[in-house]
Amino acid sequence: MSTTSEGCPTKAAHGTFCWNERLCWDVERAKKFYADAIGWTFTSMPTPTGETYWCAMQDGRPVAGLFTLTSPYFDGVPEGWMYYLAVDTSTAVSPKRQPRVQSCCGRSSTSRTSDASQSSTSPAAPAAAG
Repeated sequence: MSTTSEGCPTKAAHGTFCWNERLCWDVERAKKFYADAIGWTFTSMPTPTGETYWCAMQDGRPVAGLFTLTSPYFDGVPEGWMYYLAVDTSTAVSPKRQPRVQSCCGRSSTSRTSDASQSSTSPAAPAAAG
């Protein structure tokens, strides 16, 4: 996937996975795990709520994001990966899902709350590693 000058992924093909986010309680431990295991480096970006979002980089290109789960808002939320699907337009999505589609990096993608994005724990990343 190519990127824009800002580092955002460019438009991905409709129906393909376009972004991955790791939700974790201990982001420093997760960063160390992925840096040691596969050589990712990380760039920080501020969020609108004042938290830090970490963009994982491979060979100078963004490949995933790391998001810190914070209390009390995320109490009870398990660590895991969240996957995002690209759509050409919000009208290309089932009508009952259209309100959950948002624009991201100049393209449409499923929102964080969309049923179209899936969350799962990663067998490659043991819970102790983040």
